[in-house]
Amino acid sequence: MFVYVLFSKTRSGYYVGQTADIDKRLKRHNGGLVPSTKGGIPWELVLQIPVTDRLAAVHLEKRIKKRGAKRFIDDHSGCSVARLSRLLWEQEVAGSNPATPTNKSQTFLSGFFV
Repeated sequence: MFVYVLFSKTRSGYYVGQTADIDKRLKRHNGGLVPSTKGGIPWELVLQIPVTDRLAAVHLEKRIKKRGAKRFIDDHSGCSVARLSRLLWEQEVAGSNPATPTNKSQTFLSGFFV
C-alpha cells in the first residue's frame, strides 16, 4: 500500500490518496476517470509513502489531509528516507519504547519523495 500526493499545475492544488498500485492509479487520475481530480489534469506524483497495510494508509492519509498536503511536504522536505521514516514512526508510537513492539508499531511507515 502507498499513500501518495499529486500536484496539479492546472488547479495549483494537491490531491492525497492511497492505493496498492500507484502507476495504475495515476493513469486513472490523468485519464479523467476519477471525478474529484478530473478538472486538474495533468497530475504529477510528488510524494509516495509506502505503508505496511491499509489501516496505516488510512491513518496517514487522514493525517496529511488534516495538516494540508503542501504543509506536510514543506515540513518534511529535505528529510532523507531514513529520517522521514523515523519521524513518522516516532509520532505514531508517541511515548512508547521503539524497541518494544506494540500494536501501533505495526503501522511503521517508510517514506520517500519522488
